[in-house]
Amino acid sequence: MTRVLFNVLLVLHGLVHLWFTVLAAGVVEFKEDMGWTGRSWLLTRLLGDQATKSAAAVLFALAAAGFVAGGIGLAAGQGWWRPVIIWSGAFSAAMIVLFWDGSTNMVVEKGLVGLLLSVVAVVIAGLLRWPAPQA
Repeated sequence: MTRVLFNVLLVLHGLVHLWFTVLAAGVVEFKEDMGWTGRSWLLTRLLGDQATKSAAAVLFALAAAGFVAGGIGLAAGQGWWRPVIIWSGAFSAAMIVLFWDGSTNMVVEKGLVGLLLSVVAVVIAGLLRWPAPQA
């Protein structure tokens, strides 16, 4: 049962990344109470606002695809799911830090929980090597 729950959480975590993709792509208008601004403490200064948002849209979509694919691989008993989840978790954590605007206001809405979940996924799948392959 915990394996199924972990699997569902991986896929759902991946799908939540699509919210950042939708915001960055401008499908939904930014509102201050959403927290995430689409700005990066590093990239906005280097690339400008629009290029940063475009990069965020693509990169968060890649992280989403990785988590969903890894979750499907786990559900299907495929051996490749673990490196996909480890990569996706590390990539997601890096993207959340990179696309953080530098402000501590509304830090949860800006991805703090997602960052923690990505790190937990890496620890569980990578360091703890759980769940064990099915026999």
